[in-house]
Amino acid sequence: MSGPSLQGGSSLETPKSLLRHAFWVFVAVVVVVFLVLAVVGEVGHLPKIDWSFDLWWLVPAFVALVIFQGIHAETWRRILHRLHGDIPARKGWVIWNVSLLARYVPTQVMLAVTRVGMAEREGVPKRVTISSIVYEVALVTAASIVVAAWGIMSLPDIKNSPWRFAILLVPVVALACLHPRPFSRVSTYLLHRFKAEKLERTLAFRTVLLFAGVYVVSFLVTGIGVLCIARSLHSIDPADIPVVLSAWSVGYAGALVAFFVPGGLGVREGAMAAVLAIALPTGVAIAVAVVTRLAQTAVELLYAGASVLYARRMPELAERNADVSAKESGVPIS
Repeated sequence: MSGPSLQGGSSLETPKSLLRHAFWVFVAVVVVVFLVLAVVGEVGHLPKIDWSFDLWWLVPAFVALVIFQGIHAETWRRILHRLHGDIPARKGWVIWNVSLLARYVPTQVMLAVTRVGMAEREGVPKRVTISSIVYEVALVTAASIVVAAWGIMSLPDIKNSPWRFAILLVPVVALACLHPRPFSRVSTYLLHRFKAEKLERTLAFRTVLLFAGVYVVSFLVTGIGVLCIARSLHSIDPADIPVVLSAWSVGYAGALVAFFVPGGLGVREGAMAAVLAIALPTGVAIAVAVVTRLAQTAVELLYAGASVLYARRMPELAERNADVSAKESGVPIS
């Protein structure tokens, strides 16, 4: 009796496994196709100017983009951990870096779908992952606006308008919505509507402010990277450095608003160039924006590939270390 039932169980599980595998292969193919199209489109936007790269400035710029990506991956993992979504660090980085590539698919909804699906395979409930994404988006929005405020308020069209200070209300509202009381009430109501259990934990407001500060630092780091890229092409007046530092954040905030555009392509570069044009010639400003996008895409691909390879290597390294320890202690290896 037990034999046939076991075989039947395995035969039922095999199609499910095949369908699950086929789905993730499909997701990967769709993401790669749109990513390639995005990169090709950006290369075509490079302005025809007399390139005179100072390569040494590009080294710290690339390092800054690498640090930015690492900060965001680890911060999301820590947010998930605080919400009781415990997964190994290496797998958390794989989930964040791989799912990030899905934002190049139109509407960027695939990013959330991919991240929720990958986290669920590691035992994290959907409601916890979705909550972590909500926290992340709100915190990133607030942090990017804080750093972008100087550049936005320096734009010629609104430079003299008293309403320019209204932009500072965005991070205040975003952080207020993440206070445990309103966040808990709204999340509980929505989860109840979807017949799901309420969250076991929400972030303390002090923790929310701490994460917000980390994201602000990350945008300042990337601003330094943009400054280095701009300096590799053109000299910069010291008085214009704050504007250049804020350009990336302006573009990032613009891409968040235009969430329906795959990866914010065109929107981010346009917003960056508009701010950079305050301090640089228009052609150079466009070049800096496009080169930054290409460098960022390269970093995203490197992170995704490296994190996947590292996660796969870790079990092998753990087994080897265990074997070595067993040999040194004289314990027989089975």
